Amino acid sequence: DEAVKRCQLFQELGADIVYAENLQSKSEYEYLRNCLSPSTSTMLAQVQLVPSNGDDGNDGKDGDGDDTNDKDDEFKSKQVLFSADEIGEMGYDLALYGVTALQSVVYALKETASDMLLDTNTSTSTSTNTSSTSSSKSGLVHHVPLTPFSELKESVGFAEAE
Repeated sequence: DEAVKRCQLFQELGADIVYAENLQSKSEYEYLRNCLSPSTSTMLAQVQLVPSNGDDGNDGKDGDGDDTNDKDDEFKSKQVLFSADEIGEMGYDLALYGVTALQSVVYALKETASDMLLDTNTSTSTSTNTSSTSSSKSGLVHHVPLTPFSELKESVGFAEAE
């Protein structure tokens, strides 16, 4: 309610765009939108965590089809990014994906480091993104998803530096 009051105040003051950060469910976003004038431009920020309580469009399953209460998946199971269509259907005009790409990169770096540093006696990955074996008794990492080197070089501008 405090966030709604602030947004209503910004609306009254003539803000060009109104948004509240870290709302916790789809219904909270819809409630906020319904409390504002239809003519007020609104933006949905995409950095929040949303509990898996059925209100977020999550069916209680994570990406691998298992229950979202897996031991290390608590954080991941709470992440919900709404699509542009869903955001529009909720009545929002804009979506702010601000640090979403950075969050994805940091997650990928941590998962890769974890997979590469597994105990050599471990036979399966700690990553939920893979179903294959990540290490063996030989200590070899069998599955770390990689971008082709030519694509990496192009993305970071190696060709321009050569």
